[in-house]
Amino acid sequence: MVCRAARVAAVKLIVMARGLGTRMQRRGATGGLSAAQATAAQRGAKALMPVEGAHGRVLLDYLLSRAADAGVTHVCLIVPPEHEAFLSLYRPSQLTRLSIDVAVQPTALGTAHAVLAARTWAAGDDCLVVNGDNLYPVDALRTLVQHQVPALGAFPVRSMTTGPTALPRERLTGFALVQANAFGRLQRLVEKPDADMLAGAGDDALISMNLWRIGASIMDACAAVPMSARGEYELPAAVMLAMAEGTPVDVCTVDGPVLDLSRQDDVAGVMRALRDEVVRL
Repeated sequence: MVCRAARVAAVKLIVMARGLGTRMQRRGATGGLSAAQATAAQRGAKALMPVEGAHGRVLLDYLLSRAADAGVTHVCLIVPPEHEAFLSLYRPSQLTRLSIDVAVQPTALGTAHAVLAARTWAAGDDCLVVNGDNLYPVDALRTLVQHQVPALGAFPVRSMTTGPTALPRERLTGFALVQANAFGRLQRLVEKPDADMLAGAGDDALISMNLWRIGASIMDACAAVPMSARGEYELPAAVMLAMAEGTPVDVCTVDGPVLDLSRQDDVAGVMRALRDEVVRL
């Protein structure tokens, strides 16, 4: 669908940087990891994974820099109780384009639970919500910043599986397939579609990488959504609950690729992709 430019842009961003990082802790192609990267992998600290040696940059630096390029000015990082590393990285005196706060999620109980940790900070305003272990294109972030209503940024399979930073097609089965109605509104998310379903959907099928614009009604749904069978409070389920109660959610088609740093095997490719990118916070 063609997304509508907002009269007042959303400039707040919630970054879900809390997770347990269980996939990152599994052994992968560790031979090329530095000592600092190996330590981050063992801790499951995906957002704080060093991805540029000389300047000590971590993945989260690049996400925040791109968010600022897209028009974001205020950020809330969802962090664990032991979050000194985040505070030391983002001291106010070191920031020129962003204001960065933290909200503690005491226990990793899912993405809706993570978003809810920022409820007081959001203060009823629209916010973008993203994963801390993904790196989204600036144009994709800007599309959601400028949108007027709650929306999901959805990436065509083709844009995710072509180019120098492409993901293997089978990797997309770990995400969610997006189904929209004839009016471009979100209708359904199919979590972890199998290979046959994904193949049948074709290269124009849309994938969710947890790039959202939410408002107060979805934040309220994060507080009301029941726990899933996996023992988590999940943002997609909260969005569906808000939709059932009358909140429409647009689907904005945005181009990839999205860098995914969820496994040890991903580190080398992410470093290559970011080799020449300048960070400005």
